[in-house]
This record gives sequence, C-alpha cells and structure tokens, in this order.
Amino acid sequence: MKKILIYILCTITLTSCFDDDTLTGNIEPFALKIKVTDTDGNLVSNANVKLYNSSDDFLVAKNSFVSDQTNSEGTVTFNAQALGDDPAVYYFDVEDGDKRNWSSVTLTPLMLKTNGVTLVETTVTDVLPEFLILLSKTWVISSFVNGGKISGHPIPDCALDDTFVFLKSGRVIRTDAGIVCNPMRTASNEGTDWSAFSLNKDATAINMRDPEPNWFDIEFTGTEPGSGPNFMEDAPVTITKNEITITQPFFPRSVTFVPQ
Repeated sequence: MKKILIYILCTITLTSCFDDDTLTGNIEPFALKIKVTDTDGNLVSNANVKLYNSSDDFLVAKNSFVSDQTNSEGTVTFNAQALGDDPAVYYFDVEDGDKRNWSSVTLTPLMLKTNGVTLVETTVTDVLPEFLILLSKTWVISSFVNGGKISGHPIPDCALDDTFVFLKSGRVIRTDAGIVCNPMRTASNEGTDWSAFSLNKDATAINMRDPEPNWFDIEFTGTEPGSGPNFMEDAPVTITKNEITITQPFFPRSVTFVPQ
C-alpha cells in the first residue's frame, strides 16, 4: 500500500521526483562565455574579444573567425552558430586599450556540443605601446647608418628583402621574401623561428639576435639572451609607428627597420 501511495504522489507532484530541466528539456544551449577582469578584479566592459581556430593564427593575430565586445558584466557569449559543430579548442585575444590577456588565460578547454555553457575567465594587464607597434606590422631592413655598408661590404639584396615579424610570444619570425642568400641556412620562404626578443620596462632597449646581414648565415642555437654568439643584450632602441632603430652594442652603427 505504501508503494502505491508513493507512486501516486510522484505522478501528481512530478517536480518532487524529477528535475525541472529533465521534464521540460530546458538544458542550457551550447555556448562559450568569456569573463574579463583587470588586475584589481574589476569587470571590464567594451573589451574586444577575438576567437581563433589555431595557435598559429592567434600568435600572428590573423584569421579570427568571430569577434564581439564584453557587456556591462564583463562577459561576452559566443553561441553554437558562431562556434560550429565540431569539437575544438579555441584561442582568444582580449583587447582593452593597451591591455591584453596574453599573460593570463588565452585558450578554452575542449568545447563539445554536449557541454552546455562553458565559462572561461581571463585577466587583462598593461602591455607596452611599443611592444604592440612591433607586433602590428611586418618589417624590413631599410638602412644602416654607415650608408648601407657593413665592414666595407655592401648589404646584399638577398638580405634586404627579408621580412621580420614580431610575435606576442616573444619570438621573431624571419622570412626570405624573395632572394635566398644561402640555400643551406635555416631560413626558408615559409619563415623560421629566428630569435627571441624582449623589451625593457620603458621600451628603450631590446634583447634580440643581431640583424646584421653578416650574421645571417651563423647557426643560432640559443633561445634566451646571452645564449647565442650574436645575441644583443640591452641594445638601445627607438620604436615609432613607422620606424625601428636599433643601435648595435658592439659596433658604432645602427640598423633601421620600416614597415614592408
């Protein structure tokens, strides 16, 4: 008799025996929600958030497939229509003035359609404006202060057509854009991870491989300042939107880069 009574009560008061969402099918739809705060824990509204399908696209900030801004609660939501159906890990940039999320969370967990809403929290911090300028363009060597000659030798065209791309990861990609000086060297037309780089706290000095063309054929084995035979440490640098000038620490000359 007690079993019959329990069955009747469950039938009459369905909500006491089953979850409301199970009965109504009210399951949260598939979506990615990104929450952005600053270093003080304040919510950041109107920040631009861009999603990428790969780490390569994220590093060069190209081929973002969807973007939006955070709302007054510091969040932005990308639904299933924007994300697609396939399981994936997404990389994302957050831009708020000169602040970025690069020292915080920059990728999602594996996203599945069965996940419902996935919340990812990230923090934006200040980035040097000069660092952002380096990342914003593809650069080429334009000249040396000694009139285009180093140690009495003209700078070859095969060196002057090389391009340099600075990545947010602190690496420089150099690509032989046309003429290859030496087919045996490590660079290729597809580009190579050529050097580490970093700026000091006020962007007046740079650490990176010496861009002198005479160094181009030397194998670079180090990845940190001081670990390679031709790595410049604390070389004075001036960075503007249209020019980078680096003073070589070991020679009385400087090299200038301009946008490609």
